[in-house]
Amino acid sequence: MRIVRFYAKWYKKCKLFENKELLGYDQDIDIDIPSYHKSVVKYQVSIIPTFIAFNNRNKVIGKLSNPIDVDEYFEWKERISKKWIFTEMKT
Repeated sequence: MRIVRFYAKWYKKCKLFENKELLGYDQDIDIDIPSYHKSVVKYQVSIIPTFIAFNNRNKVIGKLSNPIDVDEYFEWKERISKKWIFTEMKT
């Protein structure tokens, strides 16, 4: 499973989620960088921060937009991890 964070440097709330190692996500995508515009559109990111979880086949398995705090993020991540493990065991 891979988790990507969509964020903007100028948005204060995104700073709550910038510790990649602590939160355990894999990639940052700054929505203000033009080369990432296709990804923002493709994954329908209209609110920041947004986290998107992908399985090993690059299929979206979960999305969390505008979490209240890191606790909400960790709860979402735990649910998605369980879903991913269950799905991978079936294939």
